[in-house]
Amino acid sequence: MPNFFCTATAAPGLIDELWGFAESAYLDSPLPALFKERLFVYLSRFCAVRYCIVRHVGFLIGEGRPAGDATALPESIEQVIALLTRPARCAMALEQALARLEALIGPANIPAPRTKLESNLFDALTIIFLEPRLSERARNAVRRAFGERTFETLAAYLAFIRTAHYWTETHPELSIMWFQSLRRRSQRHRLTWERMCRLIERFLPSPRVLHPWPDQRFRVTHSR
Repeated sequence: MPNFFCTATAAPGLIDELWGFAESAYLDSPLPALFKERLFVYLSRFCAVRYCIVRHVGFLIGEGRPAGDATALPESIEQVIALLTRPARCAMALEQALARLEALIGPANIPAPRTKLESNLFDALTIIFLEPRLSERARNAVRRAFGERTFETLAAYLAFIRTAHYWTETHPELSIMWFQSLRRRSQRHRLTWERMCRLIERFLPSPRVLHPWPDQRFRVTHSR
């Protein structure tokens, strides 16, 4: 799939700034590589455009480097499927996740993949990501559990993920660029735009909302 930075060729200086943001908040961030990639994939479930989730699932399973780290071991298909099918949390489950973080004597290290602590942290970060204005308790819980410095690093990473989602939503031509890159793989291609549209529908479909988003469930017990 094409790199989304290539959509900004009309503004050369902007590409440099976007790349600098990606380096500082994503590639060079001190957060563990697998944690960054797993969080990117998990939060991309809430993006209407499937570009980010497809691209970063590829990184996570070894089709590329997780968060650019050549030493990071890729995840198995089964592990990624478990992440993608992680059930949506109800208000009570979100409350319990925050309570466990608040009870943690920190600052703790970023948790290992597929641990209960990672699940609790993902829940808190999801609230911050989707509804920052209603996330005071979640922000304080993350600060208490992992320390102020780690919180700021996580906040910068969430800002980068949101930027990536927004960029793909405002640049639908990424699908056309994907089509062009596939056609260039061989001079004897048989890929038509009609077939490409079917691939886009299959691999980059718009999501269907089957459950209320975490911020909506959380608002039930934490209204302004």
